[in-house]
Amino acid sequence: MPRVLFVLDFFPPHVGGAETLFDNLTKSLAALGVEVAVLTQKLPGTRSFEISENRRIYRVYSPIRHSFSIAAAKKCIELSRNVDIVHASTLGGLATVMLVGRFIKKPVVATVFEVWDRLFLRLQKPPVSIINYAIENLSLAYYKNSFCVAISKATRNAMIERGFDGKKVSVIYPGIRKGLFNTKTAPATNVRGRKILFFGRPGVAKGVGYLIHSMPIVKKSVPDAKLILLLSKRPVGEYKKIVGLIKKLRLEKDVILLDPRPVGELPGIIRSAEVCVVPSVSEGFGFSAAESLSCGTPVVASAVGSLPEIVKHGYNGFLSAPESPGSIAENVIKVLSDRKLRRRLAANAPGSVKVFDWMESAKKYVKIYKSVLKWQKKWK
Repeated sequence: MPRVLFVLDFFPPHVGGAETLFDNLTKSLAALGVEVAVLTQKLPGTRSFEISENRRIYRVYSPIRHSFSIAAAKKCIELSRNVDIVHASTLGGLATVMLVGRFIKKPVVATVFEVWDRLFLRLQKPPVSIINYAIENLSLAYYKNSFCVAISKATRNAMIERGFDGKKVSVIYPGIRKGLFNTKTAPATNVRGRKILFFGRPGVAKGVGYLIHSMPIVKKSVPDAKLILLLSKRPVGEYKKIVGLIKKLRLEKDVILLDPRPVGELPGIIRSAEVCVVPSVSEGFGFSAAESLSCGTPVVASAVGSLPEIVKHGYNGFLSAPESPGSIAENVIKVLSDRKLRRRLAANAPGSVKVFDWMESAKKYVKIYKSVLKWQKKWK
């Protein structure tokens, strides 16, 4: 089996979609016998080195995300000498990966989540927006010469539009933990009324503000509707904006803000909701959409990125126009107002996400690793 070094700016206990993907992927690869090492940022309370579920995890201190490449360079070069492949993502550790590829001559496999391009400039503030825009463009330019994995067809199409060779870009969907996210869990919430759920981070691309703006419209048709926001408090600025918006619209009694729960409690909360909403402006892979469907909860999602590959309009949920509170409200009202429709969507939901399986994803990655090593051997 190949020996693989993952170079990742963020990894658990940091929370996010990329962290979820790489945590579960590395666990599954290790279970298949792949020798896995992870190089990532050292967060407060974490160890510089540990072995977790057959993965060797190395952490280096970096004061900010964008300095990780510099902080990790020495350790990355040291570790890469004893592996077959370096595996990276779009933004994290680009400079380090470039050094390893050029001077240590290790093949690089990159997982690309999504292509934001000018969305950075629209959604983020300078100088962060300009830095991220530049890094993404540099990384995509560099990874054109690598073997890449897109986590959705939408991402692959965006990469091809940017000049990538489609033959060197594979689509491998992430998985979901079906042993955890399923219909066997009992609903678990004390909130009364017909419940709308959002869970995740309040990031600039998550569109939570559009969902909150949809609530006054929903309430006119469904007076007992309640919106549950299971929301992390980071980024702090975005969280404060959401709290302020709830107060501005006088929705304190209709929007219930909950702190994040341990992952084991999440399925019960999902199962208690009539509908889950994913109002993203951009989405590489909608974990919350897939996990909700696996629990048998219909989903209303924006028709952006990978979400139309998960949510099938009229079958397991509905797709809304992006950045449109009116469109979100229209679809939420459909689900809340029609019990027969809601039951049909819920019955279709679990079967529609069977394709998202971590072990199958890991097996596909192993095939790519072996193909890359075979190609490298051929051209040496």
